[in-house]
Amino acid sequence: MSGASLQASVLGQLLLVPSLANALPDETSLFAFVCEKLKDIPGVKEVLIVPDGAGDAYGAEPESELLALRDGKVQWGRLLFRLSDPAAFSPYRAYLESLCQVLAVMLEARAQRWRMEAREAWLEERIQVRNLQLTEQAAARRQTEKALGESRMMLEYILDAVPQSIFWKDRDSVYLGCNQAFASAAGVEHPAAITGMTDYDLPWLREESDAYRRDDKEVMEHNRPKLHIVEQQLPADGERRWVETSKIPLVDEKGEVMGVLGIYSDITERKLAEEALRESEAKYRRLHESIMDGYARVTMDGSIMESNPSFQVMTGYGAEELGHLTYKDLTPEKWHAFEGDILSKQVLVRGYSEVYEKEYRRRDGTIIPVELRTYLVRGADGEPEGMWSVVRDVTERKHMLDAMIQNEKMMSVGGLAAGMAHEINNPLSGIIQGTQVVINRLNVDTRGNLEAARECGIDPESLRSYLHKREIPEMVESIRESAVRAARIVANMLEFSRKSDSAKIPVDLNALLDKSVELSSTDYDLKKKFDFRRIVIHREYDPNLPQVPCSALQIQQVFLNLLRNAAQAMEGRSPEAPPPAITLRTKLEGDKVRIEVEDNGSGLDDCTRRKIFEPFFTTKSVGRGTGLGLSISYFIIVNNHRGSIEVESCPGLGSRFVVKLPLGTSASPRTCS
Repeated sequence: MSGASLQASVLGQLLLVPSLANALPDETSLFAFVCEKLKDIPGVKEVLIVPDGAGDAYGAEPESELLALRDGKVQWGRLLFRLSDPAAFSPYRAYLESLCQVLAVMLEARAQRWRMEAREAWLEERIQVRNLQLTEQAAARRQTEKALGESRMMLEYILDAVPQSIFWKDRDSVYLGCNQAFASAAGVEHPAAITGMTDYDLPWLREESDAYRRDDKEVMEHNRPKLHIVEQQLPADGERRWVETSKIPLVDEKGEVMGVLGIYSDITERKLAEEALRESEAKYRRLHESIMDGYARVTMDGSIMESNPSFQVMTGYGAEELGHLTYKDLTPEKWHAFEGDILSKQVLVRGYSEVYEKEYRRRDGTIIPVELRTYLVRGADGEPEGMWSVVRDVTERKHMLDAMIQNEKMMSVGGLAAGMAHEINNPLSGIIQGTQVVINRLNVDTRGNLEAARECGIDPESLRSYLHKREIPEMVESIRESAVRAARIVANMLEFSRKSDSAKIPVDLNALLDKSVELSSTDYDLKKKFDFRRIVIHREYDPNLPQVPCSALQIQQVFLNLLRNAAQAMEGRSPEAPPPAITLRTKLEGDKVRIEVEDNGSGLDDCTRRKIFEPFFTTKSVGRGTGLGLSISYFIIVNNHRGSIEVESCPGLGSRFVVKLPLGTSASPRTCS
């Protein structure tokens, strides 16, 4: 077959492809048919359909042609011709492009026809469904109208049955309706009669109506409810009442505000009860916060739930800090078993305890004595749910009791000392005088003693040698010294028992302390046992300290006793201990002057501290102390000067003696140069 006739035959077959392909049922079979037919074109080895959206990698294959199935902007895919002879294929390329366009038009027409048929079927189905819906809606509407009538009657019944007053208004605060309770308060015969009225048409006071309309406006403008408005109302019966009102906006189906709905309750009785309760609580709170005793309420496990200011001051903790503690945290461990026994045997058995004493540990670590009584709190079911206690700090009372006991002891011992001193003084005088005479008679150097020795045939030198060899003069001197020491003790006892008649004149205590330090440094006994000059003296004086009316000699005796005790408390220190030091402090404290003498010695235990001012009590070894120094100091300060003297001490931490002297009326301020 010649080339022209072959080309004509191929073109004839190409013209038949669209009509044959259009008869196929779907695109898959159509594309398969087209690809199969186009393989008969000369120079074509294989024809493939390339889906729309695939990459351009197919067009890059060698010996291939890629033709698009496009109709305007719609593209249905591309045909890939893999060629065995590009030259033989070339004459048919233009016809194939036209064929691709015809196929695209045919595919678009088929797609439109299918869409139209699907749309018509969908419309037919929707018409049938809609007809069924309309039939059902008509039946439902009739049922709804019937139910709506019944619901309206039920709603009116419910609204009239509720005790709260209910109303609703339009955008202009004109009433649209209400329930029977509101109608009765407003003084109208029937709820329907309220329609068209405003608050100014009802018996409310003018200022009440103004407030109601302001609330309506706020609710509608902000489209937000306003709840629990507590306000007053003057209803139709003329008895002014308290009401609690809540208002919410009424909106239509578009969400636009079209009015306001309100409901309120008569809370007059509750308001009066709240006022009474508030007054009672305020009275209780004032009592709770003003009582001098501490108050604390705890749970059954001991957690502190509530406390008053006095309890907080007593313990040194704030209210929030106490909320994280238990009563056991405040109580030293040695009291836990004792208090647990009281709670189990008294509080849980009869609901309260007897007054008992224990100790508290304050926030700063100090221990204070307290007395308290604990009461049980039961819940609604009768089960224990907590306890409360009234707590009293008895530190001052303990101090006063100790002072009274001490004062009583001092008064008793004062009389005893006076009697003993007078009884002992006479024999002591005889002993001192006798020993002095014996010493004189043993002195062989005197003329009388020499003559007496010769008359007795005794060699004076031999007698002197004998006496010194047997240490008889030393023994007699020792007897005399002991008698003199005993006489000093008696003199102290007499001073102790005798009310001082010494004139009290204004004295500079800072200067008196310095003078006492100077005298202590020359004390022979201190030099012999412990060099006072080795002690570091720290002075913390108030330069503006006023002069104090007192007996300078007596107060100086007190200072000397305190300095001597401080020095002796620092004897025998280990080499590793800090250097011995005494700190002297003075300051004004209210209407008194406070003097402190503090050392860094061995300190005192509780038992020793309680007895330290008792007569004849001493911590020194036999022969080193009489036990009268501090007791006399106590007498001088408390009885003669109406002051106080105390000691603060812990073992290993030194001691601090605190003296307080009243200024009296003759105190004059000290000027600084």
